Amino acid sequence: MRLLLLLMMLTTLGGCGLNDGSNDRFAAGKWELQAWFEADGNPGKAGLQTHIVEISASDAAYPPASVFVTRFYHGIKDADLNFSNGQVSGNFQQRPVDPIAGHNVPITGTYASDRFSITFEYQAFGMKLRQKVEGKLTEPA
Repeated sequence: MRLLLLLMMLTTLGGCGLNDGSNDRFAAGKWELQAWFEADGNPGKAGLQTHIVEISASDAAYPPASVFVTRFYHGIKDADLNFSNGQVSGNFQQRPVDPIAGHNVPITGTYASDRFSITFEYQAFGMKLRQKVEGKLTEPA
């Protein structure tokens, strides 16, 4: 009986005040992704690219940070990402790409089960650049 009571208490207390995003999920289905660059003083969608990505039910079972780097945005390695309570934060180290030196890239954004909007910021060519990546679920599974 004591064991049962202890298990019930641990289940009730488990995770209080903590949210690592493990209970949040991106929905399975067909997603439309758009990515573009913005520069200082130019909020336009330079180099707009659109992609369609299918997220299976098994993919959707993973936490959003995992789905983001494996299915939505493959350009990140060794990222420190936090998806929690609808907010995205973190950074990653961009390796050097001529003529741009290696640098830290801060990441901010928002997300929900059916959409996300994420910004990567860095300095290059003497200006502040932002790469924006947005996704929305267009056909739920």
